[in-house]
Amino acid sequence: PLHIEFLLKTGDSSGARLAAEAALRMIDEQGGLGTCEVPVRLAMARACLAGGDVAAGRRALDEALAQMHLRANHILDPALRESYLNLRTNQQIRVLAREVLASDPQASLPSP
Repeated sequence: PLHIEFLLKTGDSSGARLAAEAALRMIDEQGGLGTCEVPVRLAMARACLAGGDVAAGRRALDEALAQMHLRANHILDPALRESYLNLRTNQQIRVLAREVLASDPQASLPSP
C-alpha cells in the first residue's frame, strides 16, 4: 500500500490504480493475505476515486469495509475489537466512507 499511496501523493492516480489492481490480483490468487488485505483495498478505493472512477471506488470501499468488519466480527473481546477498529487504516476507511456518503446522499454502504 505504501507504493500506491506514494503514487497518489505524486498525482499518479492511474499508476496507483494499476499497482492496486496488481496487488489485489495477488491477494485473490493467494486466497487473501490477512492483515495486508484491508490496507490494499483502501488504497484501491483511493486510487479509483482519485482517478474519477467513483463507481469502482465505491465498490473497492465497500469491499474494504466488508473485510474490516469480517475481521472485527471475529474478535470476541469487545476491547480488542474496538482497538482493531481504531487502527489507523480502519479509521481511514470509515472517514472515506463518510466522505463518499456525504458526496452522494442517496448512497449507502454495507453495514457491519
